[in-house]
Amino acid sequence: MEMLKLNGIEEFENLDTTLWGIRQPHLNSESESYHLSGPLDLVLTPSVAFTFDGKRLGHGKGFYDQFFASHQKMFNKMPFKVGFGLKEQIIDDLPISEFDVLMDIVISS
Repeated sequence: MEMLKLNGIEEFENLDTTLWGIRQPHLNSESESYHLSGPLDLVLTPSVAFTFDGKRLGHGKGFYDQFFASHQKMFNKMPFKVGFGLKEQIIDDLPISEFDVLMDIVISS
């Protein structure tokens, strides 16, 4: 998973859509990596399930947790982490490990 800089809403709207409806750049995209553009301020983080205290359950590959750890190491700063989903995705508790990164806030419908 690579975070790329987009230069406006039009560039976002022109991204390809995956099978799951997630917009993402082409594999051969010439968009600039966030590594070059500097630390991110905000990351909207999808998930399978959340708790209101910031725990999240993804698809088990650790992509976002690894990304957040890499961002922290590279810039000595974490972006503000927003978990978002449907109210049906909010549950009371989730098991977490030492590698799981908590969200700063969770928003649901």
